[in-house]
Amino acid sequence: MVWPFYEGKFAASFESVKAYLENEQNVSFYKGIFPATSDPIKDKKFSMVNFDVDCYESTKQCLEFFYNRMSPGGILLSHDYITAPGVRKAFDDFFEGKPEPVLETAGSQCLVVKV
Repeated sequence: MVWPFYEGKFAASFESVKAYLENEQNVSFYKGIFPATSDPIKDKKFSMVNFDVDCYESTKQCLEFFYNRMSPGGILLSHDYITAPGVRKAFDDFFEGKPEPVLETAGSQCLVVKV
């Protein structure tokens, strides 16, 4: 099933997200639109990144930013790979010719383990 997306469908305020995660440790917030907000993390390495961005262009920008910053064995996980055609196309286009396969998982997600 392909879900219809429209602006504001899954809207949540910055404040409500921050409040929801207030008791969690090691959580950082960078308000704004990615990748414009990526400067504070541009020199970091990542072992796990979870995308939930719903469309081709934002998924592509996330992949371009995070792929080379992933540690070997690091996991890229994305929501809506099965249900959002733009997400699937971005992953399939990006990983064409790369050694990592894109694996479908339960719940409409995909998973990539960095070689």
